[in-house]
Amino acid sequence: MSHPFEEEWDHLSEELQSKYYDQCSKEAYAEWCEANPLPKKERPYLIDDLIPANQCHIVCGESGAQKTSIMLTLLDLWRQGKDVLNRKSRPVPMMYIAYDRGRAATEETFETLGLDYRLFGYHEVTMAEYDLDPIDLIRKLKRQNPSVGLFVIEGMMMVTPDATRRKGKKGHDVEIKDPYKVTSRCLREIDFLCGELGITVIGVTHAAKGGGAEHAGRRTRTLGTVATPATTGTTFIADLVNDIRTCFTIRPRSGPKEVWYFERALDGKMVLVDIEAENLHSFDRFLAEASGFFTRKMVEEELDVSGATAGRYLKEAKDEGLITCEGSGKNAKYSVNKKA
Repeated sequence: MSHPFEEEWDHLSEELQSKYYDQCSKEAYAEWCEANPLPKKERPYLIDDLIPANQCHIVCGESGAQKTSIMLTLLDLWRQGKDVLNRKSRPVPMMYIAYDRGRAATEETFETLGLDYRLFGYHEVTMAEYDLDPIDLIRKLKRQNPSVGLFVIEGMMMVTPDATRRKGKKGHDVEIKDPYKVTSRCLREIDFLCGELGITVIGVTHAAKGGGAEHAGRRTRTLGTVATPATTGTTFIADLVNDIRTCFTIRPRSGPKEVWYFERALDGKMVLVDIEAENLHSFDRFLAEASGFFTRKMVEEELDVSGATAGRYLKEAKDEGLITCEGSGKNAKYSVNKKA
């Protein structure tokens, strides 16, 4: 290797010589990496760009937020190979495990949704299995059912280790002072297990009771320490809007959030709501009732939409000749074109 001070090289200390070679190696390696970019990996998904395979994901929501009903509704589409939220499904054999409810309550949930629990691989947890931690139970069930590629665990956080204790090297419980470490270790072990066994896990748990409005739609809505959303993949958050409607927020680990709305129909099934159609209908009604000037802010408040959405509706209405505009930006004032 050539260097700019060959004549002085023998007089340099070993430390300076080592630093020189280290720097040259780093630069040469950086140049090599640039010339040889990593090939893009074809990552497996159960639902494209939504549920990466071989990872652990979380569904959370307060009791009665319809998180289980929405999840089962989407999984029913998925297992049939139908598109889920405009994405391609890649179904595998699954198993549904309910820690937080017995057979009667589980069957009732499926019946209300018009679903057959047998098609979801429902496994009733025995008392002996209830004492196992999720990792041991998954290993056992995977041995008994080698083809299963998805485990849905209802009430998973009920059976994770106590947040102040963990198993020591000799199998004895050891008290510790950091709940984050206990939870994160358990979830990372489940994640490692997913990679080892080639499975995906969806854990269903409750949402934190305090600060519901503040954390609505956020990964931190999950019950327990922040280790749960920090060490898992996609987080699905169910927040009640009213007695029949639920806001279902999807938070991928690497990707933008999405918001969908579901309603409980009269027959008990969960139905995806066309929010765009609802908003446009409300906007048409707003224009029909408008008198005098109005602003974008007024449209935001009336329709309960973002500024970007209100701005889009106003632009489209203006382009169609339905309204006229005076001014620009946030100070713009609009009025309905009665001749239209």
